[in-house]
Amino acid sequence: YQRRVHGELADYPHKLIDFLDPIQTYSAADFRRDALAEIESAYQQGKTPILVGGTMMYFKSLVEGISELPEAQQDIRADIEQLAQLHGWSYIHDKLAEVDPESAQRIHPNDPQRINRAYEIYLISGNTM
Repeated sequence: YQRRVHGELADYPHKLIDFLDPIQTYSAADFRRDALAEIESAYQQGKTPILVGGTMMYFKSLVEGISELPEAQQDIRADIEQLAQLHGWSYIHDKLAEVDPESAQRIHPNDPQRINRAYEIYLISGNTM
């Protein structure tokens, strides 16, 4: 996917912007890995990296690191999503509450992405978040 270069981007080179197709999955762990590599590259070139834009979740993952969690498994995610289509995300949230009450308490019942990931982690590893 080609990065659009115009105006500010042409005058001030940016990294990690418009470099993926929007349908590609890109996690906070992916961002952290890529950002650390770009920061190191800038330092090796005698430049000072400036971090702008994005969400605090990604910035926090860069600064504080992230938990070692199992990698996503698309087949398990698909199974969870199929269950959610049949029974609704509140059903999956209830299933999560049975195995990981702390995460279920923290995750809003209308947040399917986080519900899916928390339940997926349990199904993959038997561990809670």
